[in-house]
Amino acid sequence: MSAPWVGALEVESLSFGLDGVDHEATAIFYGRLVDDPEVLASMSHEVYGTFAQLDGGPAPEHVEAFEAALEAAGIENGLHIYDEVSHGFWLRVDQDLETRSAPRLDAWSRLKAYLERTLQS
Repeated sequence: MSAPWVGALEVESLSFGLDGVDHEATAIFYGRLVDDPEVLASMSHEVYGTFAQLDGGPAPEHVEAFEAALEAAGIENGLHIYDEVSHGFWLRVDQDLETRSAPRLDAWSRLKAYLERTLQS
């Protein structure tokens, strides 16, 4: 595990995705990420992630290491780091409408498409 920062919800999300149960989807927005392809290889589903360039939890370099590990493990993923926004940008869009509106809308569209694609059964 590379990133020292831990966010309870996402640790649970990633932990559930890694727990060996046959899940259909894992969506991550912040938290501690795994950069070991052997650990990630236990997942059998696509992973979605929305992150912020100006965030330290996780920092962009941790997201990039996570993405590289997912790819090395053969796990399809849709991770995206949004430029010029900070942590919680799509939940607290009212704090900076000009900067956060477009990334929030894009992240919401990506999440809906991901859920529609992965939870169709």
